[in-house]
Amino acid sequence: MYVVFALMIDDYFHNLFREVSYECFQETSNFDNINLILPHISLKQSFRVSNILEIRNYFDSYFSTVKQFTVDIDKFEIVHDNNHPLLKNILWLKIHTNNILTTMHTELNASLEKLGIEKGIYDGDNYTFHATVMLGPTNLSLLKEKLDKLKHLNLNKQIKITKALMFLCPFDYIDFKKIITYRLIELQK
Repeated sequence: MYVVFALMIDDYFHNLFREVSYECFQETSNFDNINLILPHISLKQSFRVSNILEIRNYFDSYFSTVKQFTVDIDKFEIVHDNNHPLLKNILWLKIHTNNILTTMHTELNASLEKLGIEKGIYDGDNYTFHATVMLGPTNLSLLKEKLDKLKHLNLNKQIKITKALMFLCPFDYIDFKKIITYRLIELQK
């Protein structure tokens, strides 16, 4: 099974991302490009686990001491992922890297390595913090249309982070339509 540690984005951006997703569904009548899991900022690349209780306990322990904070947004952009067969094009909101995010990313990778979980190919010094709006292998023109719309909005410039999430995909492969929110922890005020 696979796990993702993430930070839940605030209601403002959650609602914006869902409005864009619903518009896409209305225009195409399919879910190919819609991200069904809760909008979030991933803290490291997804990783494979065999002992979910050990990872759950680690997640609970780590995030029980983290305080709420804000992150600054950068820009919406489309990235092309040639390393993943299912995610050729991704529309995301890039997040400015800050000391809190960098520290969390570094600590999580180091601690999980001690539990036998290796860093992913995207983990490390050049990790890009982001919140995915839409994803998929098809319909690049639809992603470009939505990107153009998002670029012209007068948006909040910060996202308040109040909760940590642990997503779980119970298969030996990642299926973005079959990921559950396994844990939710409110960060300290």
